[in-house]
Amino acid sequence: MKKFFATIAKWWDKWTKICKILAGVVLSVIFILYIICVVSGWVQNFIPKYSIVSTVSENDSLAVYEYFDKRGYINVNNNEVVISARKNDYEKAWLFSQGLAAVKKDGKIGFINEKNEVVIPFEFRYSYQNRCYIFEGGRCVVSYKDGKMGIIDTAGRWVLEPVYDIIQSFSDCIFLVKDGKKWQVDLEGNIMQ
Repeated sequence: MKKFFATIAKWWDKWTKICKILAGVVLSVIFILYIICVVSGWVQNFIPKYSIVSTVSENDSLAVYEYFDKRGYINVNNNEVVISARKNDYEKAWLFSQGLAAVKKDGKIGFINEKNEVVIPFEFRYSYQNRCYIFEGGRCVVSYKDGKMGIIDTAGRWVLEPVYDIIQSFSDCIFLVKDGKKWQVDLEGNIMQ
């Protein structure tokens, strides 16, 4: 009986060695096939390249797209990536308006042009009260470092200093809130109410 178990143990050892060798060969073949598929581009047919996360603004052809939680811009007319999400670390991006688009990088908001050049530096704070960083009439509402809100022009100069708790901008007027006081002003800064 001892010989029987000794023979089984011997065969078992050989079998496990053969299985280990086969497993190594199979894994090597799978890895080589994967490399061939990646190099040939065949795998990319099954991986989504991007997803569009915005519509296109009026008089523009650039839409925001997302690629693995990063944002970039794509021309919707020819599907050409204009500003790559893979090469930039934009956490959020907004539509282009008046030649500029707001993007969030490292937790700060800045503005770029269609060539991905930073026109207004990344110095503004992202605020949930102000989710729409779009220029209208050459002006955009932003939150500054301390969280107070103001309005900048397309050159990044303050049109309305950042001293307000809330600013809501509309096409014909602006609502301001500071220390609980509320104002409604026209686009020239004249108090309406």
